[in-house]
Amino acid sequence: MIRGCLMFVFTLVFVSIFGLVSGYFMYSQLGKKKTVTMPALVGLPDQDAVDLIGKVGLSVKMEKSLDPEASPGTVIRQSVPALTTVKVGRTVLIIVAETPESVKVPELRGKSDIHKIVFDDLAGKLRLGNTVRTYHPTFEKRSVIATNPPAGNEVPVNSQVDLLVSFGPKPRSYVMPDLIGINEREAQVYFRDTKFVVNTKREPVEDQSRNNIIIGQNPPPESKLESGIQVELTVGMLP
Repeated sequence: MIRGCLMFVFTLVFVSIFGLVSGYFMYSQLGKKKTVTMPALVGLPDQDAVDLIGKVGLSVKMEKSLDPEASPGTVIRQSVPALTTVKVGRTVLIIVAETPESVKVPELRGKSDIHKIVFDDLAGKLRLGNTVRTYHPTFEKRSVIATNPPAGNEVPVNSQVDLLVSFGPKPRSYVMPDLIGINEREAQVYFRDTKFVVNTKREPVEDQSRNNIIIGQNPPPESKLESGIQVELTVGMLP
């Protein structure tokens, strides 16, 4: 009877010790996760980075961010530095360069209302940049000759659009002839097909040969004239 009790106690103790040892072994082996070395991901295309993370046994979370200096779709940051030892199954955050929203440059040639261009045509998605003006034989004054970038180009939102704007046709230039001593009617012929404004005033003369003859002019001979300037001719007149 005593012997049987001792055997029972011995068996119970053995089972308890075995259970403790087995539990410790399972905890230490099964509860312990393997580790891996974190790969370098910056600069890789996002899908390549995802595949590489999966191969080493890690999980991935992806976020996007604008970075004008990085190629769209490439990794620009990773939450776990490269070559760091991490446990299998850990989630790694990667930041991927986002493709910026783009917009087409509208056709602005021939338009002259800058206020409308800024608020309607550019529609807040593009910025009005520099405005350069020049003469043009066919584009009216204050109308757009060209844009940079040209119309139809896809550019990132908030890009700058520069304008080349017309002063209108360049005024024709003339050299003022010497009209002194010429008959008034003959002098008027010089300005028949021009846009000069010719004003005539008369001054009395005693010499009959100077009657209806140009005796003064402004601008003086050889002056450079532009279309639209006023020309004053003084004509002799007998009292």
